[in-house]
Amino acid sequence: MAEAYVRTGRTYEELLTERLGEHDARAALARWLGPPPRVNYQLGPAYADADGLQITIAVLGHDAARAREPIDVEVETSDGTRLRARRTGAGSVRVATPEVPERVTLDPEHRLWQQTQDEGIDPRFDDVRPPRWRWLLNNIDGLVSVTAREVALRADFTLHRIYDQRHSYDAAIGLSPEGLEGAVGTSYGFGRAVTPLWLSHRVGVRALAQQLRDDVAGSAPSEELGASAFYLHDDRVSPYSSFSGTGWVATAGSYAVRQGGAPWRRYVRFGAGALRIWPLALGQALVTRVRGDAVLGDAPQAALLRLGDRYRGGRGFERDELRGHRRVIASLEQRHNLEADASTDVMGLLTLSRIEGALFADAVWLARDRADGCATGWFYDVGYGLRFVGEWLALSPGAVAIDVGVPLNRCADVGRPPVTIYLAFVQSFLAF
Repeated sequence: MAEAYVRTGRTYEELLTERLGEHDARAALARWLGPPPRVNYQLGPAYADADGLQITIAVLGHDAARAREPIDVEVETSDGTRLRARRTGAGSVRVATPEVPERVTLDPEHRLWQQTQDEGIDPRFDDVRPPRWRWLLNNIDGLVSVTAREVALRADFTLHRIYDQRHSYDAAIGLSPEGLEGAVGTSYGFGRAVTPLWLSHRVGVRALAQQLRDDVAGSAPSEELGASAFYLHDDRVSPYSSFSGTGWVATAGSYAVRQGGAPWRRYVRFGAGALRIWPLALGQALVTRVRGDAVLGDAPQAALLRLGDRYRGGRGFERDELRGHRRVIASLEQRHNLEADASTDVMGLLTLSRIEGALFADAVWLARDRADGCATGWFYDVGYGLRFVGEWLALSPGAVAIDVGVPLNRCADVGRPPVTIYLAFVQSFLAF
């Protein structure tokens, strides 16, 4: 057969059919035709006795019953000696080793075919290595409202298994003029793999506790507890510098607030938004965003929706300017590269890779229940921003962003400057 295959160039199936007939040839080739078996291999319990080490090999997956392949196990002792044993299919093997080994490796030459990796689990996450967990600092987000002289800080952390794109356990702590917030949550990713660490769809839940201060719009000191759920689609390759991508998000949460020794008051919040980045030319894009939010119930003033904000509000207005129970935002941003290859070290803190500019405009509709000289209506702003994109300490991607917004209409407010300046450390529309 081998000689005929080399001499004639015909396939093994043709040669076998000629020799055995079509029916018998198909029967002989049945186990080799079609896709490979969907199986995984893993090490089971190992027991040491006077005769050595007995190791269990498990075969898992939909096609485990028909997986009959030679499986190697390698045992490494403390002096570096490596011993191997082999068996066909699942079961146990015995390795004659005089001591408890330093390491036991299944399939040391990576010969076996494993194909039961779920979508969202990187192929490097296999059953040869034990699962490892990693605690990551995602980013430290600082928002400085220069003209209002306010500072908000937030740090986000994630605990996840290495190479696992699906499961994520998150924690965050934030400090703002409204108060101190702590939150924990978990989320589950699915859909297309955008990067080795991110799938395009994600659902999750979050719980938070917050201490609200008494210096925000006349609200009394209060404690807040809440829980929320969200669905997110985001296929941007990088939230720090993207010139294409789409996203949409929906959130719903229930909260309870107590001021002093008063009874708990409850309110709910709903929100939904959509983002689209339209590529225009090399290094240029048009970003569009629409979002709607509503707060229903007896919410404190500090929990109401803002007119002004860099992320979910008008960038030409201050964060403490106005609040309401319902809000609609429409934003337009023309993003363009000013320097695509900066390659500059900034005092050893930021490795600057690119500089971007952004011409933006926002329209915000805010529904207000308080008639304090400013009725419900639309508010508009325009402005320009600079983004210095790079890596912090050559470890984590980041940015320094400056947005200067000009309000086109605003409520009468003595002492407000004609422009609003925000200094932040993430790209615009990181949250949309």
